[in-house]
Amino acid sequence: MRRLFERLRRSLDDFTEQRDDLLAVVTCSEDDTAIVLKVLRDLEQSKASDLFLLFGHRFENPRAFVAETLRQMGEQYEAASAALVQRGKSPLPGLPASLLDDSRPPIERLHGVIAYARSLLPTGSSHRLVWAMVPETISDRAEYLRMVSTFVPWQGPQEWMKGLRVLFRDVVSPQHPLLQGPRVRMLKVDMGPAAIQASRERQVEDESLPLEERMQALLNLAILDYAHGRPMEAIAKYKLLLGHYQQSGNTPMQALVMHGIGDVFQRAGAHEQAQHWYECAILPAAQSKAPFVLAIVVRSLGDLAFVRKRYAEAEQYFHQLDRLASSLGDAESKARALEYRGLSQERQGDLIRAIRSWEDAATLCRSIHMPLCLRPCLEHLRRAYQKLNLKDRVKAIESELAQVAAA
Repeated sequence: MRRLFERLRRSLDDFTEQRDDLLAVVTCSEDDTAIVLKVLRDLEQSKASDLFLLFGHRFENPRAFVAETLRQMGEQYEAASAALVQRGKSPLPGLPASLLDDSRPPIERLHGVIAYARSLLPTGSSHRLVWAMVPETISDRAEYLRMVSTFVPWQGPQEWMKGLRVLFRDVVSPQHPLLQGPRVRMLKVDMGPAAIQASRERQVEDESLPLEERMQALLNLAILDYAHGRPMEAIAKYKLLLGHYQQSGNTPMQALVMHGIGDVFQRAGAHEQAQHWYECAILPAAQSKAPFVLAIVVRSLGDLAFVRKRYAEAEQYFHQLDRLASSLGDAESKARALEYRGLSQERQGDLIRAIRSWEDAATLCRSIHMPLCLRPCLEHLRRAYQKLNLKDRVKAIESELAQVAAA
């Protein structure tokens, strides 16, 4: 993933630095638009002399799109002018009134606001304006492309293009209609699962990389295999990793790899094998002196024992998880440990101790405002109080549940 980010950053950086192309069309899926904007914002931080104006709102039609662009531009203008005034400087020149005229053709207004933004740059300098339109959704692609095509320098470079870099996002297409336009470059962005997997496979095979970096890439591939239902491939990679980490004496990674193998068997319903690998992970996790690793393993053992209806065993694991979470300062894990310790106690017929566990969990959740963790604990308490016919407590819990739901 890091390599894909770096490649995208290099491509965008190269576009802003070069002097031949005016327009870059970035083709990517809707899921990747946020990544493109994030990389552009990071790039902006490294280029103090350039002005980046980034817009990510959806495109439905040119008029609505340009109106929203101008609204956002107005907000940025107000903020920038206020900051200049606070520093004792003159505010920026105001947006031309013609740009605020909604009766004008939207494409004219769009070109006008870009020209206005470009005019804010110091004259006779190397400052650049990077204008990026990265809409997540494009409802009318034909109209969108017609708008984008007005930025292609069909008649050759013009004076208004100097120091300007225009970037538009578009959907992925086999043969882009603007590909043959002068001074246009295409940048394809793919951060999907297949691209990530291919990048990591190249990392694993790249012998010029440090061994630990290659092993991290192999671990990521094993996790992808697990996530996409390829258990045999995942286990094969995990076993290669286990051999490496045992040889290097890396006990935290030994525990996490063994835990990963246990997860593969757990998903397949092979509870005995899952139990074996989780238990194997306990020793290196304890030796690692990394409580968060031990907490991961203990939680999985508790969950597995609960699924297998070994409630006394589950109670002990969740009790240990409660203690580990306390030492780590992990309030959410502590609340869950107390909740499931209570459920394990309830399944053993010990409702009084279960109530104590849930009350402890509810108190914790109230004290640091964790409503998502509080709600199931309150529901367990309501059920327990109903069984004990404690009507006043049931009423109080129902009132609190209503408040949590409203919040």
